[in-house]
Amino acid sequence: MLIILVQLSIDLLINCLLIAQCTYILFIKYTIIFRWWQIPYYWIGSKMYDLLASKEGMKSSHFLTQSNALDAFPMLKDNKLIGAIIYYDG
Repeated sequence: MLIILVQLSIDLLINCLLIAQCTYILFIKYTIIFRWWQIPYYWIGSKMYDLLASKEGMKSSHFLTQSNALDAFPMLKDNKLIGAIIYYDG
């Protein structure tokens, strides 16, 4: 049931992109990771979303290491930071 709802929301996003290309903004979102076990948990979730959204031309999510996450988001504190998962949404 949840996969159907996610697929419907992705279809709605793609329709909005097609109808109003000049007014629609693709957002870059990130999830900060502070524990090692969170890496596969969030990575698998974001890749499942990618599988549903990739056929529509959405960018793929990816993992940033601690140093790359601090370069991309300098406001983060580096204590206990493992990295970040970057994903795209509308």
